[in-house]
Amino acid sequence: NIEDGFTIFSLKVDVDSTYANQIRAGQYIDLYMAVESDDMLLFGKLIESIRVLAVKDKHGQNILKTSMASGLEPAELQFAVEESMFLLLMQSQFISSEVMLIPVLRNENYTLNQGETLVSSTQLQQFIKNEVFDVSVY
Repeated sequence: NIEDGFTIFSLKVDVDSTYANQIRAGQYIDLYMAVESDDMLLFGKLIESIRVLAVKDKHGQNILKTSMASGLEPAELQFAVEESMFLLLMQSQFISSEVMLIPVLRNENYTLNQGETLVSSTQLQQFIKNEVFDVSVY
């Protein structure tokens, strides 16, 4: 179940971006963002301490640690974030095809002692907001 006020986000991944299929449901990751803008590379941690809900293959099947031997390759990570973070992530995807969201797997202690899920970089957040016209629903 997803908490009230949260929305599922699906991030496209592959074997390389999941550290050779090491990211699993229940683990906590950070999301980094990279984008080239005005001949500069913007790179940093966008959101930290995100709990992975599922790792799915291209057919939508859950990839479990026990199913790795069957050759399933990750195609998406699913996680739930607050609505404001969901909007930020969706907006980042529409800025340019050059925007990369990079999942970063942390150690087991990070998962055991996870902190609050929050936006880590106000600079990256402001960059996204400056590039997108936000339409609020009232």
